[in-house]
Amino acid sequence: MNVYNLPFTIPFGFLCVYWVLSIIGLFDVDLGLDGDLDIDGDIGGLSGGLKSLLNFVNATDVPIMLILTFISGLGLVANVALNTFLNPNGTPWIGVGFIVASLVLAAVITRYVTKPLKPLFNLMNQNDEDKIAIIGRIGEVKSLTLDSKFGQVEVPHENNAPALLNCRLPDHYTPLKKGDKVLVTEEGPEGKYFLVRPAEELATNLESSSFDPNFKFSEELNKTNVETKIEQQNE
Repeated sequence: MNVYNLPFTIPFGFLCVYWVLSIIGLFDVDLGLDGDLDIDGDIGGLSGGLKSLLNFVNATDVPIMLILTFISGLGLVANVALNTFLNPNGTPWIGVGFIVASLVLAAVITRYVTKPLKPLFNLMNQNDEDKIAIIGRIGEVKSLTLDSKFGQVEVPHENNAPALLNCRLPDHYTPLKKGDKVLVTEEGPEGKYFLVRPAEELATNLESSSFDPNFKFSEELNKTNVETKIEQQNE
């Protein structure tokens, strides 16, 4: 194998393994309803150059793991073709130049290949009414863990399929595990995720003097209906 293909072969191989493990259930694929893979940070907080690059390849609308798969796969095909036909002797400076050219070409093709996918992933976003309806609902942790940096929660949705949400716990909370029940309390910054708290704890502490006074929730929520929702979903 031409050594100049390794910058594409290695990541493409890892991504293929990732997708296979995801399909058989060993990995939780975090596509999210907002169409983004949440990479432990907000796109808005990135530097201008990186943010522009993500926008160019549609990574702000299409899951970034899918974008990386397209780029590495297309880059590998382009690089193999260029080195096979135009650099059969493996000249170093030509090989390095082809790596850069293949990366640029792959990014451009990825931009146009994934453009039709943007509406599909945008449709997965909840509209404002859906988001309001989700706040105050009890959900179940579907990712392997849920903490202040990462997590997914499935929330029942009236007359629709359950909603799979990107969620976060407050910083001082102990991480939860898959299957734990949580209460969706509010929408996070820029609608990228929802904030949640352990449902059992809220049901126990809503009337406790130790309960966080800064916690805000819908007027509909009270100790009785939180306990009722937990009981209904445990049946």
